[in-house]
Amino acid sequence: MLKTFTCTEPEGYAPGVGKTHPAKWELKVQSSFRDARFPLVQDCRILIYTDDSEISAASRYVRGEDPNSALIQGLAVSKAHRGLGLGKYTLGLTFAAILRESWVSPMETVYVWAKAHEMNVHSQRVCGEAEMKRLPSEDDPPYQVWAIILPALAG
Repeated sequence: MLKTFTCTEPEGYAPGVGKTHPAKWELKVQSSFRDARFPLVQDCRILIYTDDSEISAASRYVRGEDPNSALIQGLAVSKAHRGLGLGKYTLGLTFAAILRESWVSPMETVYVWAKAHEMNVHSQRVCGEAEMKRLPSEDDPPYQVWAIILPALAG
C-alpha cells in the first residue's frame, strides 16, 4: 500500500501557467513513505491511517538521540483526504504512539520535534494547531524546526 501512497499534486497542466510539477519537498516526503523497506531500522515506526481502500494519512518517526525524545520524519495526508483534519488527527495519534514506545520512560516528559519546509503552510498550521512551537533555527534552511514537550503518562 505504501508504494502507491500519493500525497502530492501530480504533474499536470494549468491554463495560463503551463506545465506544473509537485514541490520538491512534497516529493521527498512522499518518497520517504513509498521507499520504506520492511523491517524498518530499529526504533523507527510508520503509522498508517486508512479508510479501508487506501491510505488516507501516514506518519513516520524515529527515536531521538537524547533519552525520551523522538523525531517526526514525515507526516502526510493523501490528496483525496485533504481538508478533513487528518493531519492534526494523525499527528495526535503519532504523539500517543511515541508516549507508548518501550524506549520512553512513562515517568518523564518526552521531547518531540519535527521539521517543516518554509513553503509547507499546511504542515506549519498542523504543528501550530497541535501546540507545537516553532523554534529559532538557522541550521537547516529552508526547514523550520517545531517542537513540543509531551507530559509523562504516569504521574
